Amino acid sequence: DPPTRLKLRDETLLGTIEAVSSGLADLAVGAVLDASSLAFGTTGIRSRPLGNLRFVYAVAPHHPLARIEVPLSDAMLRQHRAVAAADSSRLGPGMTVNLVSGQDVLTVPSTQAKLAAQLHGLGGGFLPEPMARPYIEAGHLVERKTERAPPTATMHCAWREPTAGQPGR
Repeated sequence: DPPTRLKLRDETLLGTIEAVSSGLADLAVGAVLDASSLAFGTTGIRSRPLGNLRFVYAVAPHHPLARIEVPLSDAMLRQHRAVAAADSSRLGPGMTVNLVSGQDVLTVPSTQAKLAAQLHGLGGGFLPEPMARPYIEAGHLVERKTERAPPTATMHCAWREPTAGQPGR
């Protein structure tokens, strides 16, 4: 058997499962949708849930929302810039999640870039709780409650089934 070849890609939202369905990847870990919910060519794509991922709303300590103790309303959020990770989907319009209508948005290329922007006080937004927690505990981010329920995403593992007995590299 030839050695297994690993090439890691960083995709966001629909781009994660799209990479598998288009043949750019054989396996996706952390896809936000399962294969059955996709509108484009999903033949030969399988998926399984990995578990739920909780999100928390966070801002830098010097951000104006860091000083507000009451749960943040959509009207309060709308007055401040949101940071959003761009959907890396190339085939469609992509997904937008957890933004307030009419809010100023800074769109960055990845969740890591979103974290960095929020750490620098460039805006606020929901981050995966395990990613944000060390920064909250260190005082580099401040977690704030929101009137809207914090999002939870079911994460999936998705893979292309081997075609004609040919596994991926």
